[in-house]
Amino acid sequence: MPKTRYIAVMRWQRTKELISTNWARAWFALTPEERRFIGGILLIFVIGLVARHIYLRSEKPEPYSPAGLESTR
Repeated sequence: MPKTRYIAVMRWQRTKELISTNWARAWFALTPEERRFIGGILLIFVIGLVARHIYLRSEKPEPYSPAGLESTR
């Protein structure tokens, strides 16, 4: 294996290890109360997105007529 490829593989493995272990450590370091709080915030966010999607889907577009268009005739 060429040296450059070996270095690239090692960097990727190190990055992968850092990402996976730090995220897991951060998640398990939270208390159950903090997890519920974060879950509640995410739930409110998702409910807001769903409500906006339903609102925009059911909204009927009105034809656009500029204010000055009638007076040009």
